[in-house]
Amino acid sequence: MKKEISRRDFLKYAGVIAARVFFGGVDLNSSKMVIQPEREMRLAQIVRKGPSDKPWVALTFDDCWDLEGVKRILKVCEEYEDSPRITFFPVGQIVEKDPEIWRQVAAGGHEIGNHTYGHEYLDKEKLGKEGILGTIKKANEAIFQATGTTPRFFRPPGMYGFTKMNDYCNWLREIILKCNLPYVALWSMDSYTGAIKPGQENGENDLEIIERIISHCSEAKNGDIILMHLNKWDLGAIQQIITSLIRRGIKLVTLSELCGVVPFKNNQNKLPKRKYYRDYRELF
Repeated sequence: MKKEISRRDFLKYAGVIAARVFFGGVDLNSSKMVIQPEREMRLAQIVRKGPSDKPWVALTFDDCWDLEGVKRILKVCEEYEDSPRITFFPVGQIVEKDPEIWRQVAAGGHEIGNHTYGHEYLDKEKLGKEGILGTIKKANEAIFQATGTTPRFFRPPGMYGFTKMNDYCNWLREIILKCNLPYVALWSMDSYTGAIKPGQENGENDLEIIERIISHCSEAKNGDIILMHLNKWDLGAIQQIITSLIRRGIKLVTLSELCGVVPFKNNQNKLPKRKYYRDYRELF
């Protein structure tokens, strides 16, 4: 005989499920819900990679001190028939410096995440708990004032506090969630360690390093989260990377789309009518 449950119990269980979804109860590397310990529901969920069952990747840019570089990326994306969507992690200071650019970023369908207000490492000894809360909340406020939206993802500068899963990492995750940021965005592919640093160690010139970045990042697989910065090499490589990925049938989507936090928008990421094989050389 089936056991009937009361309306009160039904609502109780439904509330628990909803809390798990919002506070980290969904494994973003899987399409299935997982049941997490009660403690985990109080922590921001760490995302290193999205699901691998769809041909999507997220291209992300940190810091964003170079506003001209931001404009260049927006221009590059606009040149495709259906613009690829990028996720930016600017520091709050640079958002306050020119909020109009960030309004354009949001209006273009791109995503903006929290990277602290001034690129502070989340070091409790130096900042204290209030300092850590302050820099995260201040960045949230800067993004909201510029765009009218609040970020969903936080990315720790220097990956500080997130190189190991320990008590300090969990303490930071609890603080981040208290700042209304349910996800900590790490990455699965990094242009610096994968291409720029090896190129510099080999004494390669700028164009050789750019070619190395293009080769490295163009090999991204389903669900990859690519970390880049607005330096001359990554900016030089961006257009070729986008073109190469699209030719492979891979869509460039926001982190929220990649992880299923928001519905995917119908974006074919079609190639432009003209080719751009020499564009990156114009920077030098």
